[in-house]
Amino acid sequence: CFAGTNTIFTGFLRGDDLAHAYAAADIFAFPSANETLGNVVLEAMASGLPVVAPRSGGVLDNVIDKKTGLLFAPESQDDFTTAINKLVTHEWYARRLGHVGRKHAEQKNWETILDGLLDDYALLISRQTEFLAFSSGRRVA
Repeated sequence: CFAGTNTIFTGFLRGDDLAHAYAAADIFAFPSANETLGNVVLEAMASGLPVVAPRSGGVLDNVIDKKTGLLFAPESQDDFTTAINKLVTHEWYARRLGHVGRKHAEQKNWETILDGLLDDYALLISRQTEFLAFSSGRRVA
C-alpha cells in the first residue's frame, strides 16, 4: 500500500543512526500492537514527530488520540494507512500533533515515571490491605 511513495522502512536502528532517522522523518508510523512500554513512540514524540500507533499496549500511556498522535485499530491495515494518509495530506495537523506530542514528551523523565509506578504500587497495596480487612470482618481506620 506504500508502493510508489517516498516511504522508507528502516528496520532496527540505534545511536546516531536512530537520531538521524528521527531528524529526517516527517511521521513516525508504529504498526506493532505488542509494545509493552512505548519508548520508541516517546522518543519520536520528543523529536517532534507526529505519531501513528495502534490502540493497544504501552503506547496508550503516551499517545492520546487526535491530541498527541493518531491511534488505529490494531491489526487493521486500512486504519493504519488511513491515519498516515491523514497526516500526509494535512501537514498543518501533522505539525500540530508533533508539537503537542513533544510538549507531552518533555514532561516525561525516569524520575516522574518511576515515582508514578511507586504511587501505583502503594495504591494497590492499600487497596489489598482494605480488601483483606473487609473480607475478614476487621475494621480499617
